[in-house]
Amino acid sequence: MQVSIEIATWTHNNHGLFDYESKELKTSKINVRNTTNLILNEDNSDTIVQSDNVGGDCIGSISFEGNSIYFQSNPDFQDAYVKLDPKQKQQLQAGDLFKFGRMEYFVSELNNGDKVQMAEDHYNLERHIKIQKKKDPRQCRFCLMDDQEETEDPKNPFLQDLCSCKGLMAYVHFECLKSWVNFQNRISCKQTLNTVQYHWNKVLECDVCKDPLPARVYIENQPEPLQMIQVEKLDGPYIILEQITRQESLSKSLTFMHAFGSCSVSIGRGHNSEIRCQDISVSRNHANISYEKFWYIQDQGSKFGTLRIIQSKLQLLKEVQEIQIGRVLLKIKII
Repeated sequence: MQVSIEIATWTHNNHGLFDYESKELKTSKINVRNTTNLILNEDNSDTIVQSDNVGGDCIGSISFEGNSIYFQSNPDFQDAYVKLDPKQKQQLQAGDLFKFGRMEYFVSELNNGDKVQMAEDHYNLERHIKIQKKKDPRQCRFCLMDDQEETEDPKNPFLQDLCSCKGLMAYVHFECLKSWVNFQNRISCKQTLNTVQYHWNKVLECDVCKDPLPARVYIENQPEPLQMIQVEKLDGPYIILEQITRQESLSKSLTFMHAFGSCSVSIGRGHNSEIRCQDISVSRNHANISYEKFWYIQDQGSKFGTLRIIQSKLQLLKEVQEIQIGRVLLKIKII
């Protein structure tokens, strides 16, 4: 049993996309018969070679474990994504990250109807802080009220260390900060049959030091986080998608999707899409998310495909699986 890998390398920066129609692709093919690392050799026409060493140019590894074979991504290189088969539905899990064109969405919370799954924060969406009592008076930089004039509300505490601001500028009421963020970013809300969508113009950031602000703040000894974007959760199955912004030109959004019985929600650039992504890299009818006892996602034959991040390792199959790592595309199958 061995692994056949067809390799295509884009010679220039592909800006998070892989154009299969490009004439500037360098192609090669290798067969792997035992556990090995895959190295991008930039000194030799961007070829992929096998090696026992793990370095900065290692894009991943192939491992033989019993009767199974796996592809292991290298987190020190670049994120690795597997392209979803348009013919099959894939079950969603909390923590999944998907790419529709160059737009990335993170499943931060998911409920299949029995219990809530919370994803680990890999993208700095959360902040855990401990409220510390100060002897010196604290004054909110927005409302100018200090803690000696009121009894502190656990749902609206004085916060500090959310950003790099120092001195009196470091203190802020959470509700004051939330109101300012909502006003400054012009956060809008759009409701459809199965979704509630929140959109804003730019990254949530401090207006003074420009540090990014978390979407959620966890206070010590409080089970529920403080939400910068308040999401009203309904009873029953639901899923929360948060857009991960790595390109400043893109708009930002958070989508709460709920299901009353079976439901189906379309994602795309077209006017008929329930979740509309206004970016040219997204197809008009790109993907579909549905609920049938579990949440599923299925690509709809989009041009750039629906890509799912490989969190740890991916079990290889006899069918061809396409894995994208930066400007490298691997077509892998067991032969």
